Amino acid sequence: MTETVPEIDQHRQIAPRRITSALLLFVGFVALFYDVIIYTFYKWFTPEGNHWPLILGAALYIVWLKRDDIRRLPQHPNLMVGTLMMAGGCFMLFAAKLSNTIVAQQLAVIPVLLGGVLLLRGFSWFKALFIPICYLIFQTGIPWWALGKFSIYLQLSAAWLATNMIGWSGMPVILSGTIIDLPHIALEVAPECAGVSNIVSLISLSIFLGFVLQLSVYKKALIVLLSIPVGIFANGVRIALIGFYAVYNKGADLHGPYETMGMSLIFFFGMLLLFLIGHLIKGKKVMPVALEQDAVDEVDDIPPLQITADSRGGRRHLVAACLLASLLVPTLAMMHLYHLRPVTPPASFATFPLEIGDFYGEDAFWVDERIRPFSADDELIRVYTDPSDNRFALYVGYFAEQDRDKKVVDYRRSWMFDGAGRYPVVTDSGTEFINKRDEEGNSLYFWYILADRIVTDSLTGKVLTFWDGLTNRKTNGAVIIIQSRSGEEAVRPFVQEMMIHVQGYIQ
Repeated sequence: MTETVPEIDQHRQIAPRRITSALLLFVGFVALFYDVIIYTFYKWFTPEGNHWPLILGAALYIVWLKRDDIRRLPQHPNLMVGTLMMAGGCFMLFAAKLSNTIVAQQLAVIPVLLGGVLLLRGFSWFKALFIPICYLIFQTGIPWWALGKFSIYLQLSAAWLATNMIGWSGMPVILSGTIIDLPHIALEVAPECAGVSNIVSLISLSIFLGFVLQLSVYKKALIVLLSIPVGIFANGVRIALIGFYAVYNKGADLHGPYETMGMSLIFFFGMLLLFLIGHLIKGKKVMPVALEQDAVDEVDDIPPLQITADSRGGRRHLVAACLLASLLVPTLAMMHLYHLRPVTPPASFATFPLEIGDFYGEDAFWVDERIRPFSADDELIRVYTDPSDNRFALYVGYFAEQDRDKKVVDYRRSWMFDGAGRYPVVTDSGTEFINKRDEEGNSLYFWYILADRIVTDSLTGKVLTFWDGLTNRKTNGAVIIIQSRSGEEAVRPFVQEMMIHVQGYIQ
């Protein structure tokens, strides 16, 4: 004769195990992402990230809205897929740590959390928490970076809208690209005025709004898609208001008193429009599936925690917790115990020759802060001149070891890639390619040296930094920038000479 354990006793036996596993995930998550959490917190107090607390609050609120449904979900740990996803997130975090890519570290939060939920609770919980966890992507720079690729189109659209709005009032106005010519003033819709960050905020708001208004899947998709033209329209209205204000208030701040026509106007005006659109398309109230009238009686009879064959023994949950620990502990150990070694260059740039071929150089004591946003471990700042009096400004920054604040591939130099193309240079070892960017008669030639290779794009640079750090325990590298107003034929010999000589000083 077998004794049957009362259901309430089963609940009491299982609950501590599940609480322990959830606590393990929480503690491990905080330990893994401590730097990311601190970075994100400080970002809350900057113009770029001041809306991030709203993102976190919205994600938690979505979970709160679904709390009753989540409590009733069965718990079947998915050991294989959960472990693989969690391992992928941990590897992504470690790779991002080695390559000093904070955005990738932020992005690793998503697979780690989703993998942990899948590993400890199973697919039903994974499905329920997928949207609020993925929603955290708006606390990273990825949506801003993706939309920023279309910044010029946002500028042109906003300028066109503003021009037409001003024209409807009868005021004379002429549009030329992104320049709006008005009486007594010309307004330029610069890249900073494209409203990218505010449109990203509106997209995140539209997702949250879809859940709050309990819209259907198709209506949620519709309001998300509409958030982009709403943001562009709001920016057009803002620029038109600036145009009217500038004409009738000559010499005043273009953004109006107390920055009332600043970039935040896009968000607040767009938010109002999205709320109106959301209520218009809402239509008949849609009840959550678990709370539809024909299922209310059944829901009332469902216990908060379902008992299954797996949960009775608790073995599957114990295995899941052990797998979680086996992923978290080694990752933590690697992140804190794996030390890189700084690489001292063969010679200091102080010994770099002043005369190279037909070029004679002089030390310079100033360089554009866009080119040198921070100092390197060793630097070469010179201006070289050839016999025809062509001048070439040279900057070389060498890093014995990279970290988050001082690195070769850095977002503060990302502007150099806007409109840049590949530029071939013939050397003794063959044809090498570097980057060339033209700007107002001033040409910029630049490249990186990482893992003893010439690198011309950021992604390859990050990958090589990680791989060199993993395999050789070093992340040294250099950035080389040449600036000149001379033509390509005059610059090419100088670039060829620099590629040869600089290489010998950093390898």
